Amino acid sequence: MNKQNIDFKSKLESAYNYYQTGKQEKSIELFDQVLSLQQNSKNFRKEGVLIINLERFTEAISYFDNILKQNPQDMEIIFRKGVALEMMGDYENALVQYNMALKHNHQNICVCRNKGFLLINLERFTEAISYFDNILKQNPQDREILFSKGIALELLGKNESAIPFYIKSLKIQSEDTESMINFMFHFLSRLRIWDPIEFYQKLIDTDPNESFAEFFKQFLKNETQIELFYKKYLNRIPDLDEIKHWQIKIFKKDNSEFLENEIMESSEAQINIQGKKYEADIKKLFKKYLDRKNLKQEELNAYSQQILNGKSLKTIEEEIKNSDEGKQLPYWQDDE
Repeated sequence: MNKQNIDFKSKLESAYNYYQTGKQEKSIELFDQVLSLQQNSKNFRKEGVLIINLERFTEAISYFDNILKQNPQDMEIIFRKGVALEMMGDYENALVQYNMALKHNHQNICVCRNKGFLLINLERFTEAISYFDNILKQNPQDREILFSKGIALELLGKNESAIPFYIKSLKIQSEDTESMINFMFHFLSRLRIWDPIEFYQKLIDTDPNESFAEFFKQFLKNETQIELFYKKYLNRIPDLDEIKHWQIKIFKKDNSEFLENEIMESSEAQINIQGKKYEADIKKLFKKYLDRKNLKQEELNAYSQQILNGKSLKTIEEEIKNSDEGKQLPYWQDDE
């Protein structure tokens, strides 16, 4: 090895060492010195990778092209060029490079992985899933690929199919109920799904033999009970945060025997029960001053609670009489 090649190798190794220890300015300084030295194909590979790491993608592509002039079939360099193009946002040309690399070895996991990710960016989700499936055949526990397949399925609109892949990729166990529940509700909130029962039923139907199916079945049973007791004692449907609270509690206790009693004895339920005796009077005031009978339960609850908190029925009457809704009527009846 001549002195020039030794100097090249020494500077390149030093540049890598500086880069790995976070001293990027020094790394770039040495790297730029390397560029003025004689280069060979082996060292070009190292240079190209380093340039990509330093986000100097155009330079990286130029170096890879120089290697490909000498060896057009160098699949590693073809792949690396694709990476640089992808990092620049040139997805179509990056895909060309990945396809060229896969012609030589269609089972190349590294290339398949990158191509799958790239296809998601190109919104070709079905193709991406196919590449992820090829990887999962060889490594079913590849967490990054499991998560990416979940993304592709979700973007295809197959939300029920996506969840198990997310859960597996995050290594959430079915017995780790709080993590499971937190994840499920994060997913539901993000998708703006307001009918969780239907959603969970679809999850079970998608794959009844899935390892999390039993968890989903129990989750579904719990939610049905929660909604039943909310309608019975609170006259409303629970929101997602309330369902999440009770689901975690049920799983921790490993039973739901406490559920009805706790909801029934909640302050909201007690207000509803005690406020029932005022509902007839409130309805009369709405009919008298607002000329309507179609009160929402929330309206009745709100006025009943005010009375329970000490506000007189006469004060409530004045509020309804002088409300904005009342003023918008062409007239209102006054028995006086």
